[in-house]
Amino acid sequence: MLGPDMTTFTKIIQSMNCEKQVQSLTDVVYQINWTLAGTADNGAICSRVMLTNVPSPESNFTPYDQLTESQVMLWIDQYTSQAELNDAMAEIEAELQMIANTITPALPWV
Repeated sequence: MLGPDMTTFTKIIQSMNCEKQVQSLTDVVYQINWTLAGTADNGAICSRVMLTNVPSPESNFTPYDQLTESQVMLWIDQYTSQAELNDAMAEIEAELQMIANTITPALPWV
């Protein structure tokens, strides 16, 4: 996904927190820990750690060991608010802009 300043954003799933048991179900995911990484045209990378809470399954439960990355990405898209995502993207783009405008010249007394 591209941001307004041509930043490429990538979602990376880090881990998932589970409840051991919910009624007759085991290892029920309730939270996804993921990273939103932004890469600028110049190759600079900044990221934000994100948490997405997943509601308890009412139907269509998938056992933990059968979950796929694409299914969990759908949960991230479904349960992360657009406002939260926009805020994180704006923070990343601001940091990338700061990096792009930063130089480290030699010390003047050397």
